[in-house]
Amino acid sequence: FSLIVWGNGTSASGGNEYPDYFNHLASHGFVVAAHHTNMAGSGTPLLDAAARMMEENEDPSSIFYQRIEPSYGMMGKSQGAIAASRDVEVAPDAVAAVMIAGSRPDLTKPGLWATGDADFLRTQTRSGYESATNWRVYAEAAGGVGHQDLNTHIGVVELATSFMRCFLRGD
Repeated sequence: FSLIVWGNGTSASGGNEYPDYFNHLASHGFVVAAHHTNMAGSGTPLLDAAARMMEENEDPSSIFYQRIEPSYGMMGKSQGAIAASRDVEVAPDAVAAVMIAGSRPDLTKPGLWATGDADFLRTQTRSGYESATNWRVYAEAAGGVGHQDLNTHIGVVELATSFMRCFLRGD
């Protein structure tokens, strides 16, 4: 299976706020690892989640034993998107990232930036996209789509899944 490491937004610990993303990704055969923290931008929770899944991949007693591909993607929303854009740069096995409503500048790996026309982090997200130096996609939902709307916006969910299928599976 291909692995996607997820970064939560502020105060959205675990996967409770993003079932549409996780269910859609899982329906396409991805394993999603979400660190249960509401401060994904502090420390190394995404890197820790990736390391934990690689440990599970090497553990003969794990259901994931020898079932996880060594290269993986990172995704996140808001603070989690900022963490994904930071951590994808330092993780040698992370090949691409999806940043939903947030970003850091100067990404050198392939990235997808998604936001809404009424998102308070729209400018920051766009800036991350504009400063990227590799394969990149920018998507902006229209019609008053704000920050919280992006938790369940099906267009963003489907686009993020397609992006990861492309970069993790060559599909």
